[in-house]
Amino acid sequence: MMNSVAFAPEGAADGGGDTSAADSAAAAADAPLLTGVTESESSTTDGEGSGAASDWQEYQPDASKSDEENAAAKAEHDKAKPKEDADKSKQEPKDPADLVPEDGKYDIKLEGGIELDQALLERAAPVMKELGLTHSQASKLAGVIAEQRKIEHDALSERQQKITSDWQQEIRTDKDFGGENLTASLNNANRVIATFGDDALKRDLVEIGMGNHPGLFRLLARVGNALSDDKPASSETAAAPPVSPEQAMYGATTPTTRG
Repeated sequence: MMNSVAFAPEGAADGGGDTSAADSAAAAADAPLLTGVTESESSTTDGEGSGAASDWQEYQPDASKSDEENAAAKAEHDKAKPKEDADKSKQEPKDPADLVPEDGKYDIKLEGGIELDQALLERAAPVMKELGLTHSQASKLAGVIAEQRKIEHDALSERQQKITSDWQQEIRTDKDFGGENLTASLNNANRVIATFGDDALKRDLVEIGMGNHPGLFRLLARVGNALSDDKPASSETAAAPPVSPEQAMYGATTPTTRG
């Protein structure tokens, strides 16, 4: 069937006009209306090989919309994401921090210079692997535990410092050995430690903090006073005979004199 031109612009009859538009219109008129291909399929087919997949771009938030509206718009926009891009993203290698270690050995990273309890990690690693925790998730959990332990340690240190401060204040204000007598009392107590104490006692007095205990201070000060040779004899009474360390510690009735 030959196409005929019902109307052509002036000059078209002798070939001087543009017949491309007319030819396209005629071809469209002769094209069948029923083809068995839906409009969506047709657009998809047309896009194949033409760079349609590569032209797809991530959704860009609209500043005029709220966060909720942008989230809904992005979800709708992502539905049109080419399948090959989605498959490619699934095949891309994951960050090692987002993987569960097959050997159960976790690489824990803690912030703030906090040291990790290795013994605790070795015990917890099998459980974390069984729960399916990744390196990143395990690090977050370990960070919470380490932070809590630091809080407890700091609280214990603060409590110990307060006890030590209170003990020292009690020693300084003791009615018998503190105040003006503090220096002499400390000298006498330290003389007893130096004379009768061993290295273990001297170490513990410092490391454990028992050297600030008021009761121990008063005990050693009394012993030091009793053993002191520096006390002048009273003009009214004769000088008392020297006492042994046992008598200074236990009084007149010592373990060697008890029946």
